[in-house]
Amino acid sequence: MDYILAIGIFLLMFSVLIVFSANYLQTMKNTLSVSLRRGTATDLLESITSYDSSWNYSNVFSYPSKLGLKTDMYRFFVLVNNSQNYLKNQSGSLTALTNELVEINKTAFGFSFDENSILILDENGNSVGYNISGDNIIFNVNVSINEARWFTVYFDDDSNFTDQTSFVNTSLNNITEVTYPLEKINVIQYKKVYDLNLSNYTAMKSALGLDYDFHIRLYNESGDTFLDYATGYDQSEIPERGNVIALQRPIIYQYASSWKISDIKEGKIVVYVFS
Repeated sequence: MDYILAIGIFLLMFSVLIVFSANYLQTMKNTLSVSLRRGTATDLLESITSYDSSWNYSNVFSYPSKLGLKTDMYRFFVLVNNSQNYLKNQSGSLTALTNELVEINKTAFGFSFDENSILILDENGNSVGYNISGDNIIFNVNVSINEARWFTVYFDDDSNFTDQTSFVNTSLNNITEVTYPLEKINVIQYKKVYDLNLSNYTAMKSALGLDYDFHIRLYNESGDTFLDYATGYDQSEIPERGNVIALQRPIIYQYASSWKISDIKEGKIVVYVFS
């Protein structure tokens, strides 16, 4: 009787051990899978927000090991102050100015840049038309008596925007504007987003060395989608919780319409990695 009881206890404990081991192994497998997907998502996010050499979306053999959607962009601020201290003729009287000329010498930056990438925004974020006159970037402003207006000038040294210059009146030039030091900022480049959107997903996945499927979205500050890149992945069919990893990072990106840069916007990049 004792022998039978011992055998029964042994079999019971052995069964418990088997079940426990199976559950433990499954848990470890799931944990490892999540960890691998999270590592892939982290690497992909770093890849997107890094720099890389140029590649051609129509040539799958040129696809990079890192997406590198970032580029260097530059900005500086310009103050146009219609007060006595800023008048070119210090003995002159103050008047409200319409189409006052602002001139910025572009050779002062010390390096060449893509003139078609220039973007000028006023203090309210409105785009300001400009032109190139010799070595100068010129534009017009309206400024009231004792009013100080601020403008932000952006440009890129590596883009392929089309010409967007416009007529500038050069007849009125009463104020000495103040140009502040140049600042370098990192942005997601429009042409790289454009190329990515046209690239072959399967070939890109292989070039990036990914074992999992992925999806990339770029949202603007209002939550609207600017980039939606992947294949065979519908937002309504997101894998169940535990099978998908989503990571995000705030970014600044170039926005363009008809290949004319029209704004610099804040947004976020979200990557999804799943099996």
